[in-house]
Amino acid sequence: MIALHLDADLVSQIQATQFEYLRGRMNVMRDVRGDPNATVYYEAEHLRACIAPAIPNPIFNQVFVSGPAKPQDVERVLALFDQHGMAPRFEIGPGALSREIASCLARREFMHTQSDPILIQSTRELSRSPASDIQVSRVESGDALESFKDVYVRGWQTEERLASTLRSYIEHWPKLRGWTLCLASQDNVPIGVAVLFEHGDVAYLADAATAPEFRARGAQSALIHRRLLDSRRTAARLVFSRAEFGSTSQRNLERAGLVARFTVAIWTKG
Repeated sequence: MIALHLDADLVSQIQATQFEYLRGRMNVMRDVRGDPNATVYYEAEHLRACIAPAIPNPIFNQVFVSGPAKPQDVERVLALFDQHGMAPRFEIGPGALSREIASCLARREFMHTQSDPILIQSTRELSRSPASDIQVSRVESGDALESFKDVYVRGWQTEERLASTLRSYIEHWPKLRGWTLCLASQDNVPIGVAVLFEHGDVAYLADAATAPEFRARGAQSALIHRRLLDSRRTAARLVFSRAEFGSTSQRNLERAGLVARFTVAIWTKG
């Protein structure tokens, strides 16, 4: 069972779950493209990295540092990104930033640009869902998946030239291990989407979005509560999510019972 006191093991479990979620998304991109070189991964003690050489999106080019990583491993992963002409986004957990790593990143013109809260709760302590006129269901049919695609593309305001490609990726998401797609509807109109990802005994509330014209109606709160309910019915002992500091998303998660237990430091370049 996962202990909820804050230590390096908890941070590592959280970041490992985020990494595996990204790995699933990236492997779908690789397979749909038919390009075995479309994804690269690197793992060392307290450090995990993913690289998508052809996609200049920081989400798919990240380094997670969960504890006192060795400076030589940081140098190796930076060299790997250099080989692909990419600059990573570093996400560094509490207690993981040493003087050596900070100096290494500063020499390469990285800087601390953001801090995001990680919100956590034991699945045994989650509150019941409040009454709502928004219905949330799992995506289990072809029609529901098409609605999920439509809302996801609109919710993330995807550029038109990329929408078709993104839809082709989403087609494969229900087949990924540990993934559950959720669709929120009001008066039978799809308005919001989200993903519940389970990795071992950790559940991650991921990738939530609402169609622009339906925002501020409670879709995200309904999606949070449904995924929390589903996580209680699985092997998960801990559920977490993340949000920008002070955002509406953070407030929605806190109202549902999750607590900001630590922040991760985001280091970026240029």
